[in-house]
Amino acid sequence: MAQLFSLGCYTFMKNTLIIILSGLLLCGCSQKQASSTSSVKDFVQAGRDITCSGGSFILHVAKRDGDSLSGIRCVSNPGQAGEAVFTADTGALSLIGAKDGKLVMLTLHSPKSQDPNKPISGDMMIALKE
Repeated sequence: MAQLFSLGCYTFMKNTLIIILSGLLLCGCSQKQASSTSSVKDFVQAGRDITCSGGSFILHVAKRDGDSLSGIRCVSNPGQAGEAVFTADTGALSLIGAKDGKLVMLTLHSPKSQDPNKPISGDMMIALKE
């Protein structure tokens, strides 16, 4: 009888160990996946013009520190009659999703329009797709 009891305990411990190791494996995989989605915002680089959203935006960022941006210049509809230029001293990037390509939200803090007839009040948000 003592042997049957110890055999049951061994099976219980083996199954418990398998469940715990499987949980750790799943946690490790989910952490790895979360860190790879943060690289979706990497197409916004400092010091160069970035064409996004199928050519409807040209973005230039002077400095980038993680998700914080500074020296931002955004041209909407470049080369067209409705071209608009917005500048901001600071801004931020946030992830919207990566289902059909790279999609991020650019928030311009206290932006200024180069067109005096189109004043802007408050922050401005622009969805950008690579």
